[in-house]
Amino acid sequence: MPPERIRQLEDLGMEWYPHDLSWEEKYNQLYEYYKENGHCNVPRTKAHLQLGRWVATQRFEYRKNALSPER
Repeated sequence: MPPERIRQLEDLGMEWYPHDLSWEEKYNQLYEYYKENGHCNVPRTKAHLQLGRWVATQRFEYRKNALSPER
């Protein structure tokens, strides 16, 4: 793709790696949870269902040694 097109898309806020953005958003939610609760043991209750699932997935990936180095 020509650099000019890349710049135009980026000017619109194009995210080239949306999965990474989603990961960062969940990480920030976990950080806020940690600041409020002093731990990262997020319950999978209605109030924290998505974050609790994300934390469980991160732990699963860690145990199977599948997390990428930057995570």
